[in-house]
Order: sequence, then C-alpha cells, then structure tokens
Amino acid sequence: MFQLSHSDTYTLQTLSKRTTRTIYLSALLMDICRKDLKKLPFHKPEQSETVDRDSDFITLFTCFLIRTQKSSVSSYDVVLHPQTLRRLQDLHDSLSSGSEEEVVDLFHLFLYSLLANPSLDFLADEWKDPFRLFLIAVHLQDDHGTFSRTPLIPPTISKAQWGFRATCAEEVKIRKEEFQGNCFKCVLNSIP
Repeated sequence: MFQLSHSDTYTLQTLSKRTTRTIYLSALLMDICRKDLKKLPFHKPEQSETVDRDSDFITLFTCFLIRTQKSSVSSYDVVLHPQTLRRLQDLHDSLSSGSEEEVVDLFHLFLYSLLANPSLDFLADEWKDPFRLFLIAVHLQDDHGTFSRTPLIPPTISKAQWGFRATCAEEVKIRKEEFQGNCFKCVLNSIP
C-alpha cells in the first residue's frame, strides 16, 4: 500500500489542499494500478504510432477550437480565455504563412495557454470546459444525438492526456532556468 514518509508529509503540508490531494490521489492510483499496467489503454506511449495518433488527436482538438471560434455553432458556445484566444488566432494566422518552426512554437504556446488559463466561464461552470465540449462532439455518432459506447471514451481521453503532459513537460524544460534548473519549483510556481 502507498506510504508517505515524515518528510513527504511535511512537504505536502506546505502545499495547498487541492495540490496535496491531487498528488496523493495520483500516487495512490499509481500504487493500485502498478499491478495492472498492461490493462491500461496507453501501455506503450513510447511507440511512434502511438505518438502520431495522440498528436493527431490534439491537432483535431485544435481544429475544433479554430472552427468554433471562426464560426460558432448556435447553442454550443466554446469560450476561451482572452490570452488563449489570441494564441489560437496567432497559430491560425501562421498556418498559411509561417515556417514549420514558427507553427510548432505557436502551437506549443497556444496549447500551454489553454491549459494554464481557464476561461471565467469554465471556472464558473465545469460544463464549459473546451475539452469536454470537444469530447462530446467527437463521440456523437449521428445527427440524432446517438453517443459512443462508454468504454470507447477513456482511451480517447488518454490520447489527449499524453499530449497535454508533453506540452507541460516542454514548458517546464523551457522555463526551468528561471528557477535555477529546479523543475519542481517551476511546476509548483505554475499551479494556480
């Protein structure tokens, strides 16, 4: 079973309750799942076909956001934070005229902004989460509202999780020098 040492407990006490709960639950879940790793839908994330599939899914999510911002769907508002909206517009503009390197950099800046800056609408109502709205749209089967079978949804979410994790890891790599190379300090400083 998952155990915390005395020094771990002291460190966790200095963090916010939300952060502490997230760390503890993640560690507990990993302890429980360690025995059943082969049952997880993403048991081989290092394979290039998995990386490509997950990247394609994040790209599809980004296309969904561009589409909903350019011509919104009635009664299906996807609201983004103003900074994230600016980053999305910059990315969209660079797709036709920018270099590949510029597009990659702007894509990273947009995705990190999306993760780091939730809109006020989302903070007030969790059903306004852009990713949740995308998942609903992706899992609709037809024009009559038929939804995908429930077991198909977690593997879809795991595709995006790897992309989100990679984005955050890249941001830590970029910003760690601001914190004298201390990645942990960089991550803690990024948590609202």
